[in-house]
Amino acid sequence: MNEVIVDVRRLGAGDGDLYKQIRMEALKNAPEAFGSTYEQEANRGNEYFEKKVTTSCVFGAFSSSEIVGVSGFYQQAGPKFEHKGVLWGMYVKPNFRNSGIGSKLVRAVLNHARDKVELVTLSVVTENERAISIYSQLGFESFGTEPKALRVGTVYYSEMHMMYQIGH
Repeated sequence: MNEVIVDVRRLGAGDGDLYKQIRMEALKNAPEAFGSTYEQEANRGNEYFEKKVTTSCVFGAFSSSEIVGVSGFYQQAGPKFEHKGVLWGMYVKPNFRNSGIGSKLVRAVLNHARDKVELVTLSVVTENERAISIYSQLGFESFGTEPKALRVGTVYYSEMHMMYQIGH
């Protein structure tokens, strides 16, 4: 797919329904990619998702008015950890993959993190070669693999832990 024109912006007040829509799709279509489950979040009300986008840092990628991708960021808490942030919840709709949207979402997180932390970490299932490639191309480096990090039903998935050093 060629480069798709997208607008990436931080989600905020009034975007809870959009976030819920793509989050539920992500959990349903890629259960191995997230620590949460579709079942855990399906019964949460719209106010949960509205609160998430107003109190957290969540970026959405839009093609026209359709949300087609999402990524999140949080800074770790406490004096011994606050130099680190976490990229979480990354997802791009299947028909928009290979269009540069994933890279734009990661860059949005890194740009946001630039003045807040020294390191950005993430975890990605080792089978997700496309995501690992995007993260690597943008400067993330692997620092280990956790075997059996997630279990979906009876299937275990290992996770690669990656980090990006701000300013390097």
